[in-house]
Amino acid sequence: MRIIKVDTRDSASLRKDAEIWTRAQTALGQPPERGTSVAYLEQVCRSHTNPLGLYWGVEGQSNCVIASARTLTSIGEDSREIAINIAVLPDFMRQGYGRCLFESVLGELTMSERRSAVRATVPQGSVAAQFCEALGFKAISTEIVLARGLEVEAVRKDPNIEIIEGMPDSRSLIEIQRLMDAMENDRQIKRGWQIGADVVCGARSVHEASLRYLSGGGKLFTGLMFDGGKCVGFGQLSLSPVGRVGVLQDVYVVPEERGRGVAKSIVQSLMQRLSLEQRVERLQATVLDSNLESRRLFSGLGYAPLRERTRYILIL
Repeated sequence: MRIIKVDTRDSASLRKDAEIWTRAQTALGQPPERGTSVAYLEQVCRSHTNPLGLYWGVEGQSNCVIASARTLTSIGEDSREIAINIAVLPDFMRQGYGRCLFESVLGELTMSERRSAVRATVPQGSVAAQFCEALGFKAISTEIVLARGLEVEAVRKDPNIEIIEGMPDSRSLIEIQRLMDAMENDRQIKRGWQIGADVVCGARSVHEASLRYLSGGGKLFTGLMFDGGKCVGFGQLSLSPVGRVGVLQDVYVVPEERGRGVAKSIVQSLMQRLSLEQRVERLQATVLDSNLESRRLFSGLGYAPLRERTRYILIL
């Protein structure tokens, strides 16, 4: 099998890659992901903050593409992590092609970009999980993806919550950065309070994280809770330009304000705002399985478990 790097500016190549991922996920009995959408891939490729790398494994005799590897760098200029995701066509699974492609791509990235860690998030107990473990990845957490429909009951508007659409202004960015820094350094957060589809790498990355969701034409909504002029909590919710799912990225409340319904009010306010977007069909959030507080919060708001997945990391 030979490895080629794909030009992600070519729409035909993106369509072919989406087909590979669709066939692979169907064969494994997995629900379709955003990665099977050509429009989603084009959106990611337009993002300058999280460039997508695409590699194909080509079978020698037939000269056909049998496997795909996608790479995505972490948010933040100082981060040395990268995600690598592999898909192999059904007829070529469990024959070593996925491992060959992974090791080839990893070797190139390690030399060219000096990455120090590789991360992967895969369905719990899946073939992909076995693949990660065979390659020496270490499981670091189990996550539960929660979802609910968009039907939202009307609630009284909280005058202490400010909802911002798009890039937050400089004042709001300062407040979010302060809370992000607290979230990164709060040991309780590291044990499970943080919820989010992505782990944002420190307060210095807030601006880059916001750009990520906006640069490709997506929408970003930020909710800030104030008490006496001080911001005591925030939440962010994103919507891709092609998807129909609103994804809650992060929610954080300062320790002294927890247990007073601040997180619930923030999430409800974000849900109310997103309900105005006509094309949205579902709301989604991700929590650690050990994060009982967040699980209770979302359960009370009508969210139900959709699937579980394991997050792995490989230190280079």
